[in-house]
Amino acid sequence: MESRIYDLQPETDIFRCLYMDNIAESINWGDMVEVFGAVDEDRRVRVGLADELQETVDRVGAYLDAQIVYASKSGYSWLAEYVIPRLRGLRPHRVIIQAKGGESPRTTENSNTSRNNILPAVPEELDGIGAVIANGLRLKPEDVVFERYEGKADWTYVCLSENSRGVRTNAGAFKARFSERKAEDGAAAPRTTGYIQVFVNNDKILDRSIKTEAEQAWELYADEILPEFIALYGGDKDGTGDGIGACAALRVELALGTSGVTLVDDELSKRTLAELCERMLVYGDGYLREQGFDFGGRTAEEAGALSIAVVEYMGKPQVRVSMQSLADADA
Repeated sequence: MESRIYDLQPETDIFRCLYMDNIAESINWGDMVEVFGAVDEDRRVRVGLADELQETVDRVGAYLDAQIVYASKSGYSWLAEYVIPRLRGLRPHRVIIQAKGGESPRTTENSNTSRNNILPAVPEELDGIGAVIANGLRLKPEDVVFERYEGKADWTYVCLSENSRGVRTNAGAFKARFSERKAEDGAAAPRTTGYIQVFVNNDKILDRSIKTEAEQAWELYADEILPEFIALYGGDKDGTGDGIGACAALRVELALGTSGVTLVDDELSKRTLAELCERMLVYGDGYLREQGFDFGGRTAEEAGALSIAVVEYMGKPQVRVSMQSLADADA
């Protein structure tokens, strides 16, 4: 049996190094430093990262405004962690979340209607945020309303508060950031949602994407682990299907920082990792079939040839891999 452990680079280390190498030493007294970013880490970790940035500006007498959200659910994180505290002082009678996009109408959050008598679709990453906002601001569920954003500015979400007279106040705007590549079989790879963006005195000084640990794991899996599995156990391109699907097994264990994340909704991190595992299984199944694996009408998972699991995170992001011949395992 072949067993290997691959260490991944922690997102916070990437974030910290980009800031320290490009920003920290160039800040001067009186500068206004704005940092916007996203990493797939617990709120406590992200607050600690912002505290480290605060120390760098305090040393020179500068000012800092930092907003670091949870990357995989960035809009949800922004609303739950930054907008709700801001709105408490306004005591709104209604909260309106405007979302960019042309989704089909549906009523997942509440049954109230928009001015067009149709409630726009609630973006998938915001599922559940209506109840969180309502609870956090002591509103009725129907007082959290979703609308389409039709402004010209390049925002993904705009949040408005409405008082008892119907007067609306802008409570903030947010632009989600991601890219997505397609796997050969059409399965989508994880989005690159991590980033760091820094403005100093309103001038953009740094703007870099950061690969989350989930995306690092995906690339390792697609570009190295699966090809290595084929190299070790061969393929069956002649179409006879001799044994490959029944004689070799690949197990991938993910120990990622995401597994330790808790937001307002404790299910968010579980959902993020479940989606990653499902994508890996779909892509791996297609890849193995292309290489000649024959599972007798079953999927690779059903045949015992492929399994993806989330394991306990011990403070170091890793992907643990085992490859074995089922004949050896049965011996």
